[in-house]
Amino acid sequence: MVNMNQVAAAAYGATQKLPALEGQNASASGDTSFAGMVEKGLNEFVTTQQQAEKLSSDAAMGKADINEVILAVQNADMVLNTVVAIRDKVVSAYQDILRMAI
Repeated sequence: MVNMNQVAAAAYGATQKLPALEGQNASASGDTSFAGMVEKGLNEFVTTQQQAEKLSSDAAMGKADINEVILAVQNADMVLNTVVAIRDKVVSAYQDILRMAI
């Protein structure tokens, strides 16, 4: 059975070996490449998850408001669902490419 996560990771890895287009400078603030957008999105995802975990642990110790915890967890859940949906679309597109006749 084929693991779709491995397929998507391999496809993404293959894009990293492609030559960069002219005019695409990888600056910290203006990276418009696909890899830059993915990296930025994943960094934001990790930050959101960490904030939700910290607020949850603070609430368990009685240091955080339960409303803040609920909002942070719901936000983290929404971001996770978005990441999963994007991953599914990338895998689907990769499968469509594999099915194309040459």
